Amino acid sequence: MIMADWISARIACNHSEEIAGGAMVNYKDHSNLDIHNAEWFFTKPLPVVGSHDANVRIKTSAFSGQDESGRELHIDGNLVKFFQGHNLFGSHDIVGLVSAFMDHLCGIPQLGLCPTDFQRQSWRNGNFQLGRVDVTTMYQLRNRNDVLSWLATAEHTTTMTHRGRGQLTKGSTLYYGKHSRRWSLKFYSKGEELSAKGHQLPLTIPNRDHLIEYAQPALRCELTLRSMQLKQTELQLAANWPRTAEGISQILQHYMKGLNMSDVRTLPAEALDSLPSGCRLAYQTWIEGHDLKTMLVRRTFYHYRRLLLQHGVDIANVQPRENANVVKLYRVLEAVPMAIPDWARGTPLYFDPTANKRTA
Repeated sequence: MIMADWISARIACNHSEEIAGGAMVNYKDHSNLDIHNAEWFFTKPLPVVGSHDANVRIKTSAFSGQDESGRELHIDGNLVKFFQGHNLFGSHDIVGLVSAFMDHLCGIPQLGLCPTDFQRQSWRNGNFQLGRVDVTTMYQLRNRNDVLSWLATAEHTTTMTHRGRGQLTKGSTLYYGKHSRRWSLKFYSKGEELSAKGHQLPLTIPNRDHLIEYAQPALRCELTLRSMQLKQTELQLAANWPRTAEGISQILQHYMKGLNMSDVRTLPAEALDSLPSGCRLAYQTWIEGHDLKTMLVRRTFYHYRRLLLQHGVDIANVQPRENANVVKLYRVLEAVPMAIPDWARGTPLYFDPTANKRTA
């Protein structure tokens, strides 16, 4: 299962009046609140409520230039969650999700949307610009404790190309490039997230207990692609995205292959004998869980690292004192991702945009 988890896009769609959810205004003088005295202001997005109170924010992003009518909408939110009430699993079809969402908006008279036939066809063809896309998948471990153990181990034993070592937040989310303006990757416990305040499943959602049980052993992997990266990789145009799960998976795997995991094992005697004595001592110190980068001069550290990389060992990854779970890092990410459960198919828990209804 792979899913488009969050989408920001600009969609061509005529509408009679500006759509916004209020405004933020800054005044030069607090004693004079006349609008003409405002230093600056901007409109806020309007939340549109979907399934089980999930919402997506929309606002006018371009005007006709002739009158006050709008010609483009900016949408921002989790469309899967909007239709299903949850985002444990869902569709990977970005174009299909956006088209279905726009059709839904057109059915709300208060918004005053009046798209042309050409604009409707442009949605279905993917002729719109993306500002952010989150792609996610999940791997099944034995239980939630195993997921948390995997994350704790990965914090010390993995690095990401161009992102460095991961940053573990609140013990359950491991970030690579958390504040990057281009792209970031994160792993987290979906079961842990559902137990956190503000993230619980709605009490009214069908099969709530089954959904919670499904999430407990789930290790979530989530890739966020922002505007600069989308433009550089020619994925800013939605039509350039694959419409198949396999195609979306290849995009995710392209970034995941930059994840370097240290395989902790005892080097054979022949390999150790081939290393300089100083390098052998450094290797033994590293095995014990010490950070060699803080113990060796820069030139020596990188010299030893180069020698040991030839034997599959990366001393840039600090080992935890107990590393029994390290081998599991590889096994988990090489496993087949979790599938959409059969009991969810054909129900409101799974939205299929290709049919524009909640079916499998």
